[in-house]
Amino acid sequence: MNPKNYVEVQRNQNVDAVSCLSVDVDQGLLYPGSWDKTLKFWRIFYSKCLESITAHDDAVNSVVVAFDGMVFTGSADRTVKAWRRELVGKNTKHVLVEMLLKQENAIPSLVVNPIVAVLYAGSSNGLVNFWEMENHFMSYGGVLRGRKLAVLCMAVDGNMVLSSSADKSICVWRWEEGCPHLRIGAYWAQRTRQVLGSGEESRGRNRELGPELDSVQWKLGQVCEGLEDFGFCETWTNL
Repeated sequence: MNPKNYVEVQRNQNVDAVSCLSVDVDQGLLYPGSWDKTLKFWRIFYSKCLESITAHDDAVNSVVVAFDGMVFTGSADRTVKAWRRELVGKNTKHVLVEMLLKQENAIPSLVVNPIVAVLYAGSSNGLVNFWEMENHFMSYGGVLRGRKLAVLCMAVDGNMVLSSSADKSICVWRWEEGCPHLRIGAYWAQRTRQVLGSGEESRGRNRELGPELDSVQWKLGQVCEGLEDFGFCETWTNL
Protein backbone atom coordinates (compact mmCIF):
# COMPACT_ATOMS: atom_id res chain seq x y z
CA MET A 1 0.00 0.00 0.00
CA ASN A 2 1.58 3.23 -1.15
CA PRO A 3 0.79 6.18 1.18
CA LYS A 4 -0.64 8.23 -1.70
CA ASN A 5 -3.13 5.44 -2.39
CA TYR A 6 -4.50 5.47 1.17
CA VAL A 7 -8.11 6.62 0.85
CA GLU A 8 -11.05 6.91 3.22
CA VAL A 9 -13.77 4.32 2.64
CA GLN A 10 -17.50 4.78 3.14
CA ARG A 11 -18.43 3.68 6.63
CA ASN A 12 -21.62 2.99 8.55
CA GLN A 13 -22.44 5.95 10.78
CA ASN A 14 -23.75 3.90 13.72
CA VAL A 15 -21.69 0.73 13.92
CA ASP A 16 -18.73 -0.51 11.93
CA ALA A 17 -16.02 -3.14 11.65
CA VAL A 18 -13.86 -4.00 14.65
CA SER A 19 -10.38 -3.37 13.26
CA CYS A 20 -8.12 -4.31 16.20
CA LEU A 21 -8.04 -5.89 19.66
CA SER A 22 -5.80 -5.90 22.70
CA VAL A 23 -6.17 -7.78 25.99
CA ASP A 24 -4.99 -6.98 29.49
CA VAL A 25 -4.73 -10.57 30.74
CA ASP A 26 -3.90 -9.67 34.34
CA GLN A 27 -6.92 -7.38 34.71
CA GLY A 28 -9.30 -9.40 32.52
CA LEU A 29 -9.95 -6.45 30.20
CA LEU A 30 -10.57 -6.34 26.45
CA TYR A 31 -9.99 -3.29 24.26
CA PRO A 32 -11.51 -3.38 20.74
CA GLY A 33 -10.94 -0.51 18.31
CA SER A 34 -13.30 0.18 15.43
CA TRP A 35 -13.72 1.94 12.12
CA ASP A 36 -16.47 3.93 13.83
CA LYS A 37 -13.64 5.86 15.56
CA THR A 38 -14.29 4.37 18.99
CA LEU A 39 -12.24 2.54 21.59
CA LYS A 40 -14.28 0.31 23.89
CA PHE A 41 -13.46 -1.13 27.29
CA TRP A 42 -14.89 -4.57 28.19
CA ARG A 43 -14.79 -6.64 31.36
CA ILE A 44 -14.26 -10.12 29.89
CA PHE A 45 -15.66 -12.13 32.80
CA TYR A 46 -19.03 -10.34 32.65
CA SER A 47 -19.03 -9.89 28.85
CA LYS A 48 -19.95 -6.28 29.55
CA CYS A 49 -18.88 -3.09 27.82
CA LEU A 50 -18.00 -0.61 30.57
CA GLU A 51 -16.95 2.36 28.46
CA SER A 52 -17.00 3.59 24.86
CA ILE A 53 -14.75 6.48 23.85
CA THR A 54 -14.74 8.41 20.60
CA ALA A 55 -10.98 8.18 20.51
CA HIS A 56 -10.13 9.56 17.06
CA ASP A 57 -11.46 11.55 14.11
CA ASP A 58 -11.14 8.55 11.79
CA ALA A 59 -10.87 4.77 11.99
CA VAL A 60 -8.94 3.23 14.90
CA ASN A 61 -6.42 0.95 13.18
CA SER A 62 -4.46 -0.35 16.16
CA VAL A 63 -4.74 -0.57 19.94
CA VAL A 64 -2.21 -1.97 22.42
CA VAL A 65 -2.36 -2.42 26.19
CA ALA A 66 0.90 -1.33 27.75
CA PHE A 67 2.60 -0.65 31.07
CA ASP A 68 1.57 1.55 34.02
CA GLY A 69 -2.15 1.32 33.16
CA MET A 70 -1.54 2.80 29.71
CA VAL A 71 -3.37 2.04 26.46
CA PHE A 72 -2.19 3.38 23.09
CA THR A 73 -4.24 3.87 19.92
CA GLY A 74 -3.21 4.56 16.33
CA SER A 75 -5.59 5.83 13.69
CA ALA A 76 -6.25 6.68 10.07
CA ASP A 77 -6.55 10.28 11.32
CA ARG A 78 -2.72 10.16 11.41
CA THR A 79 -2.36 10.36 15.19
CA VAL A 80 -1.12 8.21 18.06
CA LYS A 81 -2.79 8.78 21.44
CA ALA A 82 -1.93 7.68 24.96
CA TRP A 83 -4.71 6.81 27.44
CA ARG A 84 -4.44 5.95 31.14
CA ARG A 85 -6.85 3.78 33.10
CA GLU A 86 -7.92 5.63 36.26
CA LEU A 87 -10.41 5.10 39.06
CA VAL A 88 -13.02 7.90 39.05
CA GLY A 89 -15.28 7.45 42.05
CA LYS A 90 -16.38 3.82 41.93
CA ASN A 91 -15.90 3.52 38.18
CA THR A 92 -12.86 2.92 36.01
CA LYS A 93 -12.43 5.49 33.24
CA HIS A 94 -9.85 6.07 30.53
CA VAL A 95 -8.36 9.53 30.37
CA LEU A 96 -6.47 10.96 27.40
CA VAL A 97 -2.93 11.63 28.60
CA GLU A 98 -1.47 13.12 25.44
CA MET A 99 -1.33 12.97 21.68
CA LEU A 100 2.08 11.44 21.00
CA LEU A 101 2.13 11.96 17.25
CA LYS A 102 0.28 13.93 14.60
CA GLN A 103 1.64 13.55 11.07
CA GLU A 104 0.71 13.37 7.39
CA ASN A 105 0.44 9.56 7.22
CA ALA A 106 -1.95 7.05 8.77
CA ILE A 107 -0.91 4.72 11.62
CA PRO A 108 -1.68 1.08 10.67
CA SER A 109 0.18 -0.64 13.54
CA LEU A 110 1.40 -0.35 17.13
CA VAL A 111 3.40 -2.65 19.39
CA VAL A 112 4.84 -2.35 22.90
CA ASN A 113 7.93 -3.85 24.46
CA PRO A 114 6.74 -4.16 28.09
CA ILE A 115 10.16 -5.17 29.42
CA VAL A 116 11.88 -1.90 28.51
CA ALA A 117 8.69 0.23 28.26
CA VAL A 118 9.03 1.23 24.59
CA LEU A 119 6.15 1.96 22.18
CA TYR A 120 6.55 1.54 18.40
CA ALA A 121 4.17 3.01 15.81
CA GLY A 122 4.29 1.91 12.17
CA SER A 123 3.18 4.43 9.54
CA SER A 124 1.80 4.16 6.02
CA ASN A 125 4.93 5.93 4.73
CA GLY A 126 7.16 3.06 5.92
CA LEU A 127 8.61 4.72 9.02
CA VAL A 128 8.48 3.38 12.59
CA ASN A 129 8.43 6.03 15.33
CA PHE A 130 9.17 5.02 18.91
CA TRP A 131 8.84 6.39 22.44
CA GLU A 132 10.37 5.41 25.78
CA MET A 133 8.76 5.70 29.22
CA GLU A 134 10.43 8.30 31.44
CA ASN A 135 8.97 9.30 34.83
CA HIS A 136 5.47 8.07 33.87
CA PHE A 137 5.50 10.02 30.59
CA MET A 138 6.41 8.97 27.07
CA SER A 139 9.55 10.55 25.65
CA TYR A 140 10.07 10.53 21.88
CA GLY A 141 13.01 8.31 20.98
CA GLY A 142 13.33 8.65 17.21
CA VAL A 143 12.47 6.84 14.00
CA LEU A 144 13.42 3.50 12.43
CA ARG A 145 13.84 3.50 8.65
CA GLY A 146 14.02 0.60 6.27
CA ARG A 147 11.15 0.63 3.76
CA LYS A 148 9.01 2.92 1.63
CA LEU A 149 5.60 1.23 1.92
CA ALA A 150 3.18 0.91 4.82
CA VAL A 151 4.25 -0.90 7.99
CA LEU A 152 1.23 -3.15 8.45
CA CYS A 153 2.10 -5.08 11.64
CA MET A 154 4.83 -5.43 14.24
CA ALA A 155 5.98 -7.74 17.02
CA VAL A 156 8.62 -7.76 19.75
CA ASP A 157 10.80 -10.62 20.96
CA GLY A 158 13.09 -9.80 23.87
CA ASN A 159 15.24 -6.85 22.82
CA MET A 160 14.24 -7.12 19.15
CA VAL A 161 11.42 -5.48 17.22
CA LEU A 162 10.18 -6.93 13.92
CA SER A 163 8.05 -5.05 11.40
CA SER A 164 6.35 -6.29 8.25
CA SER A 165 5.41 -4.11 5.31
CA ALA A 166 3.36 -3.86 2.15
CA ASP A 167 6.71 -4.19 0.34
CA LYS A 168 6.58 -7.93 1.31
CA SER A 169 9.50 -7.69 3.72
CA ILE A 170 10.22 -8.15 7.40
CA CYS A 171 12.84 -5.94 9.07
CA VAL A 172 14.52 -6.77 12.38
CA TRP A 173 16.04 -4.22 14.76
CA ARG A 174 17.85 -4.86 18.05
CA TRP A 175 17.45 -2.48 20.99
CA GLU A 176 20.25 -1.92 23.49
CA GLU A 177 20.11 0.42 26.49
CA GLY A 178 21.85 3.67 25.76
CA CYS A 179 22.34 2.79 22.09
CA PRO A 180 20.26 3.44 18.97
CA HIS A 181 18.29 0.61 17.41
CA LEU A 182 20.53 -1.47 15.16
CA ARG A 183 18.99 -3.01 12.07
CA ILE A 184 20.31 -6.58 12.05
CA GLY A 185 18.40 -8.24 9.24
CA ALA A 186 15.71 -8.06 6.56
CA TYR A 187 13.72 -10.73 4.76
CA TRP A 188 11.37 -10.71 1.82
CA ALA A 189 8.80 -13.14 0.46
CA GLN A 190 9.45 -14.80 -2.88
CA ARG A 191 8.11 -17.70 -4.93
CA THR A 192 10.68 -20.33 -4.15
CA ARG A 193 10.80 -23.35 -1.89
CA GLN A 194 14.54 -23.33 -1.13
CA VAL A 195 15.39 -20.74 1.50
CA LEU A 196 15.98 -21.33 5.19
CA GLY A 197 15.25 -25.01 5.22
CA SER A 198 14.91 -26.64 8.61
CA GLY A 199 16.91 -28.13 11.44
CA GLU A 200 20.40 -27.20 12.52
CA GLU A 201 21.54 -26.45 8.99
CA SER A 202 19.36 -23.32 8.77
CA ARG A 203 20.29 -22.14 12.24
CA GLY A 204 23.95 -21.71 11.31
CA ARG A 205 23.68 -19.48 8.28
CA ASN A 206 24.28 -16.11 9.93
CA ARG A 207 26.66 -16.73 12.82
CA GLU A 208 28.28 -13.34 12.23
CA LEU A 209 25.00 -11.61 13.15
CA GLY A 210 24.70 -13.38 16.48
CA PRO A 211 22.39 -15.96 18.07
CA GLU A 212 19.42 -13.56 18.21
CA LEU A 213 19.13 -13.36 14.43
CA ASP A 214 19.65 -17.12 14.12
CA SER A 215 16.59 -17.53 16.35
CA VAL A 216 14.53 -15.15 14.19
CA GLN A 217 15.51 -16.99 11.01
CA TRP A 218 14.59 -20.29 12.60
CA LYS A 219 11.13 -19.02 13.59
CA LEU A 220 10.45 -17.57 10.14
CA GLY A 221 11.53 -20.85 8.54
CA GLN A 222 9.21 -22.83 10.80
CA VAL A 223 6.27 -20.52 10.00
CA CYS A 224 6.93 -20.93 6.29
CA GLU A 225 7.02 -24.71 6.56
CA GLY A 226 3.64 -24.65 8.29
CA LEU A 227 2.09 -22.54 5.54
CA GLU A 228 3.29 -24.93 2.84
CA ASP A 229 0.85 -27.53 4.16
CA PHE A 230 -2.00 -25.20 3.25
CA GLY A 231 -0.78 -24.49 -0.28
CA PHE A 232 1.27 -21.36 0.46
CA CYS A 233 4.76 -21.60 -0.97
CA GLU A 234 6.06 -18.14 -0.05
CA THR A 235 9.23 -18.42 1.98
CA TRP A 236 11.70 -15.99 3.47
CA THR A 237 15.07 -15.04 2.03
CA ASN A 238 17.78 -13.05 3.74
CA LEU A 239 18.44 -9.72 2.05
